[in-house]
Amino acid sequence: MAFHHIPNDILQDILNSVNIREVIEGYVPLKKSGQNWTGLCPFHADTDPSFSVNEAKQIFYCFGCGQGGNAISFLTKFKGIKFIEAVQELAKLAGKELPVQPLSPQAQLRKKEHQELIEVNETAAAFYHDQLLHSGRAAAARQYLKHRGLSSETIQQFRIGYAPDTWDGLLTHLKTNGIDSRLALAAGLLVQREDGSGMYDRFRNRIIFPIQDRAGQVIALGGRALGDAMPKYLNSPESPIYKKSNSLYGLYANKNAILQHGYGYIVEGYMDLLALWQAGVKPVLATLGTALTDEHIKILKGLVKDWTLVFDGDNAGINATIRGIPLFYAAGLRVKAFILPEKHDPDTFIRKHGPEIWEMQTAGALSGLDFLLEHGIRTHGDSPEGKAQTLDDLLDLIQLIQDPVRKALVITHVAQAMGVKEDSLWRKLENMPAKRNQASAEKVEADRKKTAAGSAIPQGNRAEQELLAFILDQPRVLPLFLNASLEIWMTDPVLKGLWLALTHHYSVYGKLTPESLVEDLQSMPNLREALLHILKKTPPCEDIDAMTEGMLRYCEGQKKKALRQGIQEQILAAQTDEELAELLKKLQTLT
Repeated sequence: MAFHHIPNDILQDILNSVNIREVIEGYVPLKKSGQNWTGLCPFHADTDPSFSVNEAKQIFYCFGCGQGGNAISFLTKFKGIKFIEAVQELAKLAGKELPVQPLSPQAQLRKKEHQELIEVNETAAAFYHDQLLHSGRAAAARQYLKHRGLSSETIQQFRIGYAPDTWDGLLTHLKTNGIDSRLALAAGLLVQREDGSGMYDRFRNRIIFPIQDRAGQVIALGGRALGDAMPKYLNSPESPIYKKSNSLYGLYANKNAILQHGYGYIVEGYMDLLALWQAGVKPVLATLGTALTDEHIKILKGLVKDWTLVFDGDNAGINATIRGIPLFYAAGLRVKAFILPEKHDPDTFIRKHGPEIWEMQTAGALSGLDFLLEHGIRTHGDSPEGKAQTLDDLLDLIQLIQDPVRKALVITHVAQAMGVKEDSLWRKLENMPAKRNQASAEKVEADRKKTAAGSAIPQGNRAEQELLAFILDQPRVLPLFLNASLEIWMTDPVLKGLWLALTHHYSVYGKLTPESLVEDLQSMPNLREALLHILKKTPPCEDIDAMTEGMLRYCEGQKKKALRQGIQEQILAAQTDEELAELLKKLQTLT
């Protein structure tokens, strides 16, 4: 069955039939505080309870990170589920029924196949997990995991298992439980014999790592050989429910930690992620035997903006870092590169040095741009010819940057680092051959001019000016505003450009220093003059915490207003009922 567009009166009836405090308390401990209930925010690293739930208004709000909404938006954000899934959960809790319509025969078949593949993967994961915990045949596997330092908590949390060294362990288990082996074949758990005489288990004598989607459903398995079998690591083949190009290990277990910290790490392997998680470094995801893709980046962008690539220091790790960095810049994300010392991977590093050294080392990692710059000099040398080659490589990256202010700041930074004139870089950029996501030569020139033209002193929204003035006066609060999406709702173009400039400055240097920012903006006189004007006019702030809370509330309201306006414009242009229904659902989450 598929759901019709859910009318607002039905949505409101569902929301009125549940108590938001009771819903949230199922996931977040709350204490009564006056008319509200408070607790530690689940969406950021909160140490002083800033998360508030108002039963009378049926809303929640965090004064630390600005997240807020109703019971539906809480479930979508906290559990990483879709709007309709959150509505279904609340409707079930309230004893309400939602309007449905029959699926087409083709859609019914797809849904049935999808669910059956999930179920057979879940069955296999449970079987292998039980084998690891209880089977005498798994003694060597348990000893291996003990040697690798994995605790029982980690094994339980990630449902790690063991595939026995037999050809039909899973096959027999499936038959015993009445599960069609053809489903397991379609899921890649079984393999058809070449002579067509039957099937056998794909995974044998391997440690099993269930691969879960964002909702926690097992969509595939990964296996690490215990003996000499090759390949050392083996994953399920792609299927209707599993594509390695858009799947990340640890997403279900670690997505909330990533949201709470406001940043995340990307590593390459199961054991790397597990070792970090066990050591307390939990905002981490791992790729599944493939390079980062645009689909992966979309997932990362939906979580947070700041990421650190942590790969081995060998040629393969360095090359993977070089290939991955441009994807982040093209998507408007901030990325650092932390290359581990020789003979170390994240597993060995965290076990030797611990989480405190890990945090300190990764915090000081180079920005993606500076990593490529330093790597280019090491590879090509600092001769004029070597520098020219490095600049060509960096311009390949710069042309992917869509935001004109960030592009201009990057060019300024590269010009200063390489000792060349900015104008020469702009001219070279204009003449470069077109590549994916590259703007036209006309747009490159427009981007350059845009940062050096226009009204120097902000003339627009006074509140926007006061917001930037406060952040510049209190640089330590900047991280709280990085996910407030100022770039989508600020109305004054100069202030918007200044906001992008200071966030870029922060991403490069790891801190905001207004004096250094003034120097960075030498080639953008309009932004520099606006910055000096704001710094000169900024009055002292007497209550920093209260001002921070007020500014965050203002940002959240402006963000929702801009998002609502954008959705309303899309509604007017909607071509189909399905498109309209989806837009209306999105609009509901912003009310």
